[in-house]
Amino acid sequence: MYYTIQPICAGMYHQFEQSRFTFDCNHGVKIDAPLIIWAVRGPEGTVIVDSGPPLSSEHALKHHIRMDSEYASIAEALEKNDVNPEEVKKVVITHLHWDHCYNLELFPNAVIYSQRKEMQYAIAPLRMHQITYETNMREVVPAWAKHVSRFEILDGDCRLQEGLEIYTLPGHTKGLQGVCVNTRKGRILLGSDAFPMFENYEKSLAPGIHINLEDCFASIQKARRVSDMVLPAHDTRVLDQRIYGD
Repeated sequence: MYYTIQPICAGMYHQFEQSRFTFDCNHGVKIDAPLIIWAVRGPEGTVIVDSGPPLSSEHALKHHIRMDSEYASIAEALEKNDVNPEEVKKVVITHLHWDHCYNLELFPNAVIYSQRKEMQYAIAPLRMHQITYETNMREVVPAWAKHVSRFEILDGDCRLQEGLEIYTLPGHTKGLQGVCVNTRKGRILLGSDAFPMFENYEKSLAPGIHINLEDCFASIQKARRVSDMVLPAHDTRVLDQRIYGD
């Protein structure tokens, strides 16, 4: 069974410090960094990988980093990219950082997949990681927590369905997972922030934000073993191509 992959740019960071993506490299270099929702299309419908950030400038400015979007809402972004969220049956959340797991209410009929280790850490992260999980923040409930009744909790690598496999890729977070997609052009891994930029994979660079460096490097090597190509989470070069794998 073959699939195609469409990156949907939900928003964009501007003047983003690149060293936050490439550990101990590119200090002072400012880049544009997209926030991507992945639409994986196959004979059985569309699987969504990551559900994107909140498109509220007020929220981003109050708690996170300034971003903008060509869309008024994530619902509009999905509609204009031919995704009907009510028809989506599966949503894979690579990790529970705020910019990857909002908007789950748009997918009312979907099962949501996350790793147990990721959920456990998101509930009680180290203080330095609380803001990225939106944990222990006054008047803020983590976006994913509102939908936990629909979660299917995973423990390690598994087959999601024919032609789609989930692989754990820890390092950036404790329970980060990627989705390996079988396409006509080979096995393409959506590895999220295990490699936020192509440079991480090409030069074996850990992401600047991480919880365990040894795991970061091991995950890059694992990605090389299980896939023919990777697509990173925050690299504008991903957007040079509208569809992958066809």
